[in-house]
Amino acid sequence: MGEIADNLIDGTFDAETGEYLGEGPGYPRVQRKGRIVPQTQDSSSDESQDLNGVTIYLKKKGYTTKSERRDIMLEFSNMATSCSNKVVASYIQNNWAQFVSLINKK
Repeated sequence: MGEIADNLIDGTFDAETGEYLGEGPGYPRVQRKGRIVPQTQDSSSDESQDLNGVTIYLKKKGYTTKSERRDIMLEFSNMATSCSNKVVASYIQNNWAQFVSLINKK
């Protein structure tokens, strides 16, 4: 293999973008939202992080049940109930200021 490929595999370069991340730990890594993390086979890890963030925020605001959180997420996003929570949460993260405004009005 070539030197660049070796550096992608050992984590010196971002496995998705090829950007230099620093000395590699021996496994592929990626930079997500400013953090360097191990690369996973799950390409939806950003969406999972989005869902966790939205869920934590809504719990702090008093939305204690899953159905309450799902309802407010769908109300804001105007998405069909068939959409996954991860997709809806990703949309919310991209429109965070408007979402917070809606929550604060309730």
